[in-house]
Amino acid sequence: MVCVPMSYMFEFHNPVKIIFGRASSEKIPSLIGLLKGEHSSVAIFTGKTATRKLVERMNLRENLEQEGFIPHLFSNIEPNPSSDTINKAASWLKDISADIIVSVGGGSVIDAAKAASLVATNGGSAWDYVKKPEDEGPIKQPSREIIPIIAVPTTSGTGSEVTPYSVVTNTELELKRPISTPYIYPKYAIVDPDLCNMPRKLTGMTGLDALGHAIESFFSLRATPLSELFAMKAIALILRWLPEAVSSPTPESRSNMALASNLAGLAISQTGTIVTHALSYYLTIKFGIHHGYAVGLLTPSVLKYLHEASTKKYEDLTHRLGENPLDSVISLLEEIGLRRSLHQFGVEEEDLVMAASKASRSIWNIESTPGNPAKNQLLKILRDAYCNL
Repeated sequence: MVCVPMSYMFEFHNPVKIIFGRASSEKIPSLIGLLKGEHSSVAIFTGKTATRKLVERMNLRENLEQEGFIPHLFSNIEPNPSSDTINKAASWLKDISADIIVSVGGGSVIDAAKAASLVATNGGSAWDYVKKPEDEGPIKQPSREIIPIIAVPTTSGTGSEVTPYSVVTNTELELKRPISTPYIYPKYAIVDPDLCNMPRKLTGMTGLDALGHAIESFFSLRATPLSELFAMKAIALILRWLPEAVSSPTPESRSNMALASNLAGLAISQTGTIVTHALSYYLTIKFGIHHGYAVGLLTPSVLKYLHEASTKKYEDLTHRLGENPLDSVISLLEEIGLRRSLHQFGVEEEDLVMAASKASRSIWNIESTPGNPAKNQLLKILRDAYCNL
């Protein structure tokens, strides 16, 4: 039983209406009708290839036209969307006088839609809104409601459909930074497991991202009893269902992974992420390691750190899982065939120093991490991942 002191206080707010279930994506036209009237200009966001083709197979544009809407397609979103791409998307939204956005894709597509909507309605550049240390200048604050978004995830990883975050990449500075504002919560999240039919490796990598979200939220210094409930359920579901979703996917395994990703998103919507994500960003930008994979590769060494920095919480997680969390994650990585060291991706010792330095500037992640790890501790986590523990 979890007990809290009588003086304990916390808040919970998440305004996203979630519609979960197979074939739930068929509700998109009716939801647009609820939010906006006939002849509305509908901006459809997709990635460059897979999700653009998915939208074609769904006959989404044709269905919207039959309902009297005017659909437009923006399909130039790359993985880890850059501020330049987001700014171009924002200009496009203004050009088509978009009334509503339907974002169909993984976290990159949904993040880009949220940031583009913010820039289109509040001005400036996407990079103006990202979190940054005080010595880098002020963060632009929005004051106007964004173009409403219906988020339709096609991966079971980021949970972006229920978060107030959008991660933006600055390729020149080799930085990834989050926008964090309740203004960018989507109106609806349509979680249709049938759309999350991914290749095996991508299933594994996105699943590791969801696992990272859940574990990081559980250990976050901003965790609450409610966020812990979401996080714990997500961890249990992923450890149970990700191996099957990778090796022999079924509607049941896809549904459970879609639910786990959504629950992990709800958890981080309250807590944000911690040091794992801060360390992963440079590895993705510099070495092209898929974001979820980078998070998964770092999770064992972060758990090793947390075992010492947050012993009571670690023991709590061990008790709830019935096994050592570090052992569970290592076993999962081996079972889905993704157990690797950073060295195997061409990362060298000197790169670890730069990654630690970059991560130390993500103060919002560091301050939410038990022990508030210093740069030398960040480097130790990276070295453990470099050597595969």
